[in-house]
Amino acid sequence: MGREKAANKTGATTPLAVVRPSVNGAGAERRFREILEQSPFGTSIYAPDGTLILANAAFQALWAVTPEEHALLRGRYNVFADPQMQASGAIDYFRRAFAGDIVNMPVLRYVRDGQAGAGTSSAVARWVEGFLYPILDDAGTVTEVALIMRDVTEQHDMRDQLRQRQRELESLLETNRYLSSVLDLDTLLNLLASSAAALLDTDSCTLFVLAADKPLLKPYLSLGEYSAEMMKESILVGDGITGLCVAERAPILANNAHMDPRATQVDDTPEDEVEHLMAAPLIYRDIVSGALLVSRLSDACYTEDDLKVLAALAGQAAVAIENARLYEQVHQHAAELERRVAERTAELAAANAQLQALSRVKDEFVSNVSHELRTPITNIKLYHSLLGHNPAKRDTYMATLDRETRRLEFIVDDLLSLSRLSQGRDRPPRRPVDLNDMATTYVSDRLPLAERCGLELSLRAHPALPPVHGDAQRLGQVLGILMTNAINYTPSGGRVEVWTALVATENGKWAEIGVSDTGPGIPEAEQALIFDRFYRGSAARASDAPGTGLGLSIAHLIVEQHEGRIRVESDGIPGQGASLTIRLPLPAAGLG
Repeated sequence: MGREKAANKTGATTPLAVVRPSVNGAGAERRFREILEQSPFGTSIYAPDGTLILANAAFQALWAVTPEEHALLRGRYNVFADPQMQASGAIDYFRRAFAGDIVNMPVLRYVRDGQAGAGTSSAVARWVEGFLYPILDDAGTVTEVALIMRDVTEQHDMRDQLRQRQRELESLLETNRYLSSVLDLDTLLNLLASSAAALLDTDSCTLFVLAADKPLLKPYLSLGEYSAEMMKESILVGDGITGLCVAERAPILANNAHMDPRATQVDDTPEDEVEHLMAAPLIYRDIVSGALLVSRLSDACYTEDDLKVLAALAGQAAVAIENARLYEQVHQHAAELERRVAERTAELAAANAQLQALSRVKDEFVSNVSHELRTPITNIKLYHSLLGHNPAKRDTYMATLDRETRRLEFIVDDLLSLSRLSQGRDRPPRRPVDLNDMATTYVSDRLPLAERCGLELSLRAHPALPPVHGDAQRLGQVLGILMTNAINYTPSGGRVEVWTALVATENGKWAEIGVSDTGPGIPEAEQALIFDRFYRGSAARASDAPGTGLGLSIAHLIVEQHEGRIRVESDGIPGQGASLTIRLPLPAAGLG
């Protein structure tokens, strides 16, 4: 009996639930238990509080549970209190099953500790795949949950072996890539020995180079155990495992080498240690250039697969060594040409980098300006159309058209201002400017905007700040840019403060006006870029705040034209915000 069937993740169909026979149906209950006992899958049933009710014979065989242990576990073992089940996240799957869902549990590893007093003392570890089925009574209420397990330890181990082989192949490919890219012979040979030691879990790795004038293998470098001893003596071709692999032009595996008749004194290690050896010749285009010897002192023997890995590595190394030698020969005859090519390449790279930088600036400019222009142009088109369809709202539409036209005009003026400032064509006459009056005006003007944004806007003015010499309109434009940025990027509930100060340094007397906020701040890496044209920082991109990235560039140019400085201070920590300060020179009598 049961509900309709549904497809699980593997595509197989499983019953949505199992309806257990009622208590009064003794015969049906007996058949239920017989079916459970005869099931080839390990099955256990749990009460809603998580305690084990019963487990079938397949379950007991799977986990090596004796009848005595089963008697102890029933009613005492609680799956919800099992640390392993909690750590694996399986508890959540049980809760879902008790809520009425059929659950396919992912493969997990479980270790059952042995119970010496119950008949077994050894631990049993299995990789299992589980399925949880709610058991319903006649009224459709979940009374128990059945866990059906399938032992997938063998498949899992096979997958592990396949993954290991895959990792070895990937490591070989990666090593080949490095070997192919390294042309310095000393670096190459050190890399070769290190790669062999890492890939094959060796205790010692020695690289031999075949002498050009006689059949002698000379140790070039050695890593690990006995490296000093291995570097002392050369090996005749045909002598020991290493010399034999060169003579036979084939890799050799010798586990328990002290018992192998092919091994000689050159392969020996202390008698109380077991050594396993592998050696492979370095052959390229049928020419032997050396040999690679690796050893292991543990009880773990090398395998034929390990020998294949070493042979593949030796083959890669032979090619790489030949390439390195050819490179050295070519390098001796082409040093001057290489220097000239390097210089020209550097020049081209620098020019290309500059072109790419200009292209990025252009693309960012086009994108930002297009974004800024699109909104007012779209609104102008929209309300122009609405004006024709609904003349009764002419005043409302005209007000919107006027606002969007002014917004469009402001963007264009911003771009023109930047152009004029950059070319030095915009130098209005200088007059005394009271920074306190300017700050008071701008703060009063932006109070309504700050209140709508849920911000606290305040002014802290120096009581006796002398006037600076400059253009009030341009300096006000700078203050407006800084205040607009602070309001745009400070979240509701934050604070924006405008302040003025009087300072004296070894370079002269200065008046300062600045804006501080409690917004996201400016990361240190961005602080050197925020005054670049068209640059928009991470806060601007994250908040999608309007702007072309020209404001701070314009502010920087204006302050520079006033012989002043503008600086940013921020730890880049959200909530601690940023401070931007304008420092302007004062006349000689400015500080009194």
